[in-house]
Amino acid sequence: MTTEGWPKFAALASIGLFVQICGPAAVASEHDERGPEDGVEFGFDPLDMGEIVTGPALNGDEVKSSTHRPYARGMTCGECHEVNFDAMTSATRQIVQNSSTLSQEEIWALIVDYVPGAQIFVLATSNDDEPVATPVDLVLDKNRKVFLALSERGTEKLHHLRANPAISAVRFESWKVDSGRTHWSSIQLRGAAEVIPGTDSRYAAYFRAYNPLEITLERAASRLDIVKLTPKEIVYMNTDRGDEDRGVYQIWRREQSEAN
Repeated sequence: MTTEGWPKFAALASIGLFVQICGPAAVASEHDERGPEDGVEFGFDPLDMGEIVTGPALNGDEVKSSTHRPYARGMTCGECHEVNFDAMTSATRQIVQNSSTLSQEEIWALIVDYVPGAQIFVLATSNDDEPVATPVDLVLDKNRKVFLALSERGTEKLHHLRANPAISAVRFESWKVDSGRTHWSSIQLRGAAEVIPGTDSRYAAYFRAYNPLEITLERAASRLDIVKLTPKEIVYMNTDRGDEDRGVYQIWRREQSEAN
């Protein structure tokens, strides 16, 4: 890991996203268009819940065809196919290509609803090949489309952020009703951080946007730095959306013209 790279867990998160969205072939090649009459059978046989039939190898930029064989909920591409993909690029393409995509405005509205007030995120930072994951209270500044945190001066994460502003952060929820399936929702963001000290002319404006109840502006400026996280990309995920084929994964991307 270099100090200019994303924290390592971002790549792992992308792999996890790819595995969850695929189904046994959420990607599919032209071979998938052939049916049993062509002597090719693969995927999940709904009449035999225990049988998996090997399918053709897939590339990471292929998309599941409309004639793909039925498969059981929760199966992954790798159970029937050998899949070759790059964790950081192709996995993200799979999310976009195999989901019902909302507009950027609709996705942003989902993100705003998911972060009401201060919420605990896990923030990943890295410097000199030393990654650190830290729980932080983040507040979404809806107008500037940035996340804000207050941090005591001298902490390790501030040292990291000054040396390497590249960040990843995630907030997630998971629950299960009785013995049913697990429900899962999360937002994952990656972007850049800026440490704003109390002497910065912007400090008061960001402090008011954070709106802490337990400390005054004067006291905060003397002991706390504000961390501003500017996401360039946010992945929103909610498994409940899959029940209505609404696209479990949605990706919001910052426009270059958007000020923060």
